[in-house]
Amino acid sequence: MSIFSKVVNFGLKAEYESALVQKIKLTNILAMVLLGMMVLYSIIALVVVDGLTPYLIPGYLFYGSVLVFNFLGQHKWGRFTMSIAPAFVISILHSAIARPGEPWIESIYIFQICALILPWTILDTRETLSMLLASFISLFTVLGFGFINELIITDIDNSIFLNYWISLSVKAGGIGLLFFVAFFQQMLQHKTEDDTRDLLKKLEEENQLALQREEESKKAMQKLEDAQKEERKRAWATEGIAEVSSLLRSGEDLKALCDKIISFVVKYLNANQGGLYIVNKDVDVPFIELAACYAFDRKKFLHKKIDIGEGIVGQAYMEKDHVYLKEVPEQFFQITSGLGDAPPNNLLVTPMMIEENVYGLFEVASFRIFEKHEIEFMMKLGETIANALNNIHINERTKRLLAESQGQAEELRAQEEEMRQNMEELSATQEEMKRSAQEQKRRDEKLQAELKIKVEQMHQQEEELKQTLDTMHKNQSELEKLKVELTALVDNMPGIVYQCLFDENFTMDYMSDYCEKILGYPATDFIGNKNLSYADLIHPDDLDSVNHTIEDAIAKKSTFYIEYRIKHKNGTYKKVGEHGSLMLSKKGEIHHLQGLVFELNS
Repeated sequence: MSIFSKVVNFGLKAEYESALVQKIKLTNILAMVLLGMMVLYSIIALVVVDGLTPYLIPGYLFYGSVLVFNFLGQHKWGRFTMSIAPAFVISILHSAIARPGEPWIESIYIFQICALILPWTILDTRETLSMLLASFISLFTVLGFGFINELIITDIDNSIFLNYWISLSVKAGGIGLLFFVAFFQQMLQHKTEDDTRDLLKKLEEENQLALQREEESKKAMQKLEDAQKEERKRAWATEGIAEVSSLLRSGEDLKALCDKIISFVVKYLNANQGGLYIVNKDVDVPFIELAACYAFDRKKFLHKKIDIGEGIVGQAYMEKDHVYLKEVPEQFFQITSGLGDAPPNNLLVTPMMIEENVYGLFEVASFRIFEKHEIEFMMKLGETIANALNNIHINERTKRLLAESQGQAEELRAQEEEMRQNMEELSATQEEMKRSAQEQKRRDEKLQAELKIKVEQMHQQEEELKQTLDTMHKNQSELEKLKVELTALVDNMPGIVYQCLFDENFTMDYMSDYCEKILGYPATDFIGNKNLSYADLIHPDDLDSVNHTIEDAIAKKSTFYIEYRIKHKNGTYKKVGEHGSLMLSKKGEIHHLQGLVFELNS
């Protein structure tokens, strides 16, 4: 950077506004230009005008002080000094050159007048006091020239200033000062306009950015609202399934349970009518029957039966998926929906199924449209109820097999008693024949031969009867063994047979009575986490390993085996092993875990 550029930038700071920076630069430039003119005038004075040099000293002092003030950061003093210095310095020089009583030198006086513009250029209108004071001082040097002229009396020869070219150069200097200031003002105005345009452009960009951020904020808020809506829907569905699960654990009979479930479902969905159908597969030709209803015409629909594939309910059973009809004609309900003369025009039928096996169906009608999350809720609810119905069927089948095995055992015992009586009668007959043989010893040989043949026949019959009796004993033993094994499998298996929900606490749906032998707690304490959570009894040090093993099995959708420690009711820990597997829905989603927990030797 050159010396000129450094001097021009005296007193500038980054925090100054653009207009102030331009005024400080103008002050520094004028100071340097006028100092140069003072040097030129000094040379002329030394060569041509004898005695003028001392009166040039105020110019050096004033213009030099301007640069000093700005260099020290006192730009207000620098600008104020610059606004009055030219008029004041020219007034002193003019007074030294012009003699009292003689006409004033026109060219120099014009230069003085031109210098009056500086206070209005270098100072700011917001600096009112400084501007007025500087204007007054400058104006005084012009209007009060006669007074100043009388104070300064010299014998300097001023004829040279009357020369045409010298006079013209002085006038040109004054006018040049005016043009320079005007040009600089134009530059300042253009700079201000450019800065204003840049500021407006920056404001526009910031407004655009603000609008963009506002739009992003709106989108974020919308996403948050959507997420909250989805969470409320999930919570609503979870709460509904939990309510129905609680009803399923109530232990009521199937009819009462179905009545409560359909009543709850219709109210929970804010619907108008509903029916719960159970699939009857215990007959040669399976059919669908209405197990419970809500707001139906009971006289007409209480014993309703539907064939497989008949109507909307039968079609939903065949397709193993939900059926949803909107704007259904009123008469259409009478034909296919089973809702009789009900006015609702939105009909939803959802199956209760697990692993492609349909155990029942829901039929719900409403004035309003069913939303997607409500349909998904009904499908998940159907899985939960289907699982419960499946367990009920398994239990009933087990009880029926036990009853049949007990009946067969009783029948075998009756047959055994009958055979025993026959043997006793046969023995008595044999004794009687022996006595008759001795008494008839002397009888005819033919009669003895016939009697011997009869005895041999009796022996043969006796052997056949013995073989039959052995066979019956063997069959009875096998049946007794089968009964013992089946009873032990259901009630006394050496381990805990369980089935639990796939949730954070592994909520139990079913546990065998062997639970009390291993843990000291009855199985009913764990069902539905009524009093205890099975997960809370696992030793803390083994919990991560258990979770990891189950998570690995879930990822691979495979069976798993775990060994861990479980807390007994007396406070001690037992080491157990667990074989488990996953129960998957039609869509491959995990809804239950099931398996066997058995005690290991420490």
